[in-house]
Amino acid sequence: MTRTQALTVIVFPLAIALAADDAAVRAQEAAQTSRSGIDLAAMDRTANPCDDFYQYACGGWIKAHPAPPDQPNYGRFNELQDRNNEILRDILDSASKPGAPADQKKIADYYASCMAEKEIDTKGTTPLGPDLQRVDAIKDKNDIPAVAGHLQTVGTTAFFGFGSAPDFKDATQYLLIYAQGGLGLPDRDYYIKDDANAQSIRGAYEKHVSKMLQLAGTPAAKADADAKAVLAIETALAKSALDRTARRNPANIYHKMPRDDVKKLMPGFNLSQFLERAEAPPGDSANVSEPDFLKAVDQVVADGIVSVVKRLSTAGLRIAHCDPLWPPGATEEAIMPLQHAGLAALYGDAFRRDPTVFDPDIARQIERGLSWTGAEVAAALGASAAIANAFAAFFCDVDLLLTPTVPCVAWPLTQPGPAMIGGRPASPRGHAVFTPFVNHARLPAISIPCRTDRGGLPFGLQIISGRGHDRRLLKAARRIEGVLQS
Repeated sequence: MTRTQALTVIVFPLAIALAADDAAVRAQEAAQTSRSGIDLAAMDRTANPCDDFYQYACGGWIKAHPAPPDQPNYGRFNELQDRNNEILRDILDSASKPGAPADQKKIADYYASCMAEKEIDTKGTTPLGPDLQRVDAIKDKNDIPAVAGHLQTVGTTAFFGFGSAPDFKDATQYLLIYAQGGLGLPDRDYYIKDDANAQSIRGAYEKHVSKMLQLAGTPAAKADADAKAVLAIETALAKSALDRTARRNPANIYHKMPRDDVKKLMPGFNLSQFLERAEAPPGDSANVSEPDFLKAVDQVVADGIVSVVKRLSTAGLRIAHCDPLWPPGATEEAIMPLQHAGLAALYGDAFRRDPTVFDPDIARQIERGLSWTGAEVAAALGASAAIANAFAAFFCDVDLLLTPTVPCVAWPLTQPGPAMIGGRPASPRGHAVFTPFVNHARLPAISIPCRTDRGGLPFGLQIISGRGHDRRLLKAARRIEGVLQS
């Protein structure tokens, strides 16, 4: 007996003769029921097992079962799952019939609620309303951990996977588990590879995300821009994800550490807030399967303004990172007495007669304005003049100043500021970084929404120009808005 024949006998105790050329013998063997349970019809006897053993063992089944058009692949386990699904459907259909026991009726009702497509379509995104509102209410990066934690409780792996599982090396102990996640495509390679197929898939995915956003009520142009941001965020995360081969090695995804040490991987991400909203179980230890991935999440959340600056630079705008040379003591508190004193001069008498007719915030400012001394107001005037001079010197060297700002709906000129920003009560100064300084220096400024940052943060840009350069400001704002919406 040759070595090859010996191997064949070991693998197939049925003693199938590999060299048999008689077609009648093959047909007779294929028709036989194997005592071992092997499906002989699944074999491809035309293939040489020494050249392609897989084709020899499975070629018949593969030929008889091509992958369905809606499936990326298909195998015996898919076939088994399809059969199980048919059996389950028969059980559910039987439970839906009149006279079914009460327990079965509950199962049938639950199934019917999932299959009620007309009712589901009628409700649209209404059931998602509370969660979408949580996302819309994000004011800055500090609000993200709580929302991400809540989303974990409803089955959404926002930014990364999270849960609990037994310790790999001690099955009697449970650990918190942090794992790479937050990717809409099945694998990191779809984001990393640059071949034609990968590019085509990314393009189709971007269109899909835009379509989903439009179905949720986002205008088409805005949805397209947001879809680009989603793909950019996920690509940034994918670059720090382990590939499938690396993850097959258990040692590569086992990094046990004290629970609080995870915070060191994400210093800019409020992990305590995340854990509270994620309803994390108690415990002192955690396994971070991919530490570099959590570091990437921390960077993505922090880098909102960076992507906007890159896009503007790519569009030809020359951008430098710099601030006006502020004089000593240039703070919002230093100049606020001027606003308080101004309100007191305008409305002080009316306030004394009936303070209840004023908005509480304005009333407090009037009350403070009535208490300021002449010397304090003079000091505030000096600080205001120094800030104006700092701006004047700054705009001798640059055309515009760009600062982050929280986007919000416009408010009436009769109001000192928006009542709400990001779903939260806002102060008159809650809109942008340098708003008080800009107002006191009497500089033209305009704010535009961005919402296309790499971190997906809902912020905007305040564009400030030197005094008397309103036309330059409006022209620049129009150009910048076009770049960010493209």
